[in-house]
Amino acid sequence: MANSRIVRIAALACSAGLSAAFLALPSAKADVNQCGNLIICIDIRVPGSSSGSTGGNGGAGTTGGSTGSGGTTGFTTGGSAITNGGAVAGQGQGNQLAPPPPAPADIALMALAQLRLENPKISVNPADGKLGLVGLPVWMWINSQDKNVWSTEWLSQPLSLGGVSVTAYARSVKVVWNMGDGNTVECDGPGRPYQPSDLGNMSKCGHKYVTTSRGKTGDKFTVTGTVYWEAYYTDAAGPHPLPGMTGTDTTTTRIGELQVMN
Repeated sequence: MANSRIVRIAALACSAGLSAAFLALPSAKADVNQCGNLIICIDIRVPGSSSGSTGGNGGAGTTGGSTGSGGTTGFTTGGSAITNGGAVAGQGQGNQLAPPPPAPADIALMALAQLRLENPKISVNPADGKLGLVGLPVWMWINSQDKNVWSTEWLSQPLSLGGVSVTAYARSVKVVWNMGDGNTVECDGPGRPYQPSDLGNMSKCGHKYVTTSRGKTGDKFTVTGTVYWEAYYTDAAGPHPLPGMTGTDTTTTRIGELQVMN
């Protein structure tokens, strides 16, 4: 993302009465942000404070070091950050500059954060602690059916700032399962929980291992489920695309092989 866009986000935060805004795709690194289970959120950091305030616009707060009187803003994705230091427009020392008009795309990203989209919580059968067998069906599903975890219908969130009004939209596209054995399974839905009556049946979103998990970490396959979201926003000029997002969770399953003794 270009530095000019980062400056616009900072200026937009100032025009909204905030000292600095941090728009983030949550990372596993706790020192990047603390957005909980949210896919995208906004952290508000107050210059001169040792801890951040609870995130505005639907985001979770973060605890971090002082940003200083100049203020710092950034956008992170995948754990890497692009930052633009120095005085934020309207917040620096000396001449007080009026913030530039907010960019509709930046407001749209803030609106996306208000949707509070969450990473999924996945399950498989055989579950961790149980033993599956080579050639038998493995079921995969997302535990929560909440719309902020999975929704094929467009979710919408309007937001107006600085005289600019937009509406952001997002919906789930697919779930891709990395089974840990080199295979992936693509599903068009969240699946459903395994029931005892499903014994021996193949799920619409399932997999059959052809090798055991022996030799893998903990003698288990690591299974990763990733929900893909698409997004766009509308303003006075019409619809515009937004970057896609993903929510991810992992679990494990142990697979063995039935030995027949003569």
